[in-house]
Amino acid sequence: MNNGKKENELRILEDCIQLTDMFPAGRILRSESPDFIIRISRKKSLGIELTEIISHTSGNIKYASNPVGDNNDYVSQAILEAVSKKEEKIHLYRKNRLDHYWLIMYIQSEPGPSQSGFFNRMEKWIFQTSFNRIFLYVKPWRKVFELNKIDNLGHL
Repeated sequence: MNNGKKENELRILEDCIQLTDMFPAGRILRSESPDFIIRISRKKSLGIELTEIISHTSGNIKYASNPVGDNNDYVSQAILEAVSKKEEKIHLYRKNRLDHYWLIMYIQSEPGPSQSGFFNRMEKWIFQTSFNRIFLYVKPWRKVFELNKIDNLGHL
C-alpha cells in the first residue's frame, strides 16, 4: 500500500479515536490485514480495518456498482457492499489472533444536505457481520456513527 494512503488512514483512525470515547487507549501499530492494530496491553490487541466509501458525486464509485434511486440509496448500497466485501476477508485478519476486530468505513467528501436525515435513520439498520464493531466516519461532518450489528449466529 502506498504511504500516502496509509498516512490518510492513520489520520482517519486518529480522528475516530479523538471524536469518540468508544476506542480503547493503546499503542497504534501499522499493519496489513487488518490495517492497524491497537495494542491495549501485552495480552490484548484490537484489529482495525478501514475502507473508504467514495461519494457518488465524485465520479469515483467504489463499493456501489448498482446505485439505485437517490443518493441515500446509493450510500446505503455502498455501505452494504463494503461490509460484505470486508466480511469476505475477515478470515485473513483473524490469522493475527487478535482479541477483537473492528471495521471503520469512511466518507471523505461532503455527503450533501439531503443525506443528513439518511444518516439519522441508520440507527435502525442491523448488519450481520463477524466484526465485533462497525463504524461509519463522515469526515466533513467530523461525526462517527456506530452501526448496529448481529454476529453470524444472530447475537447482538
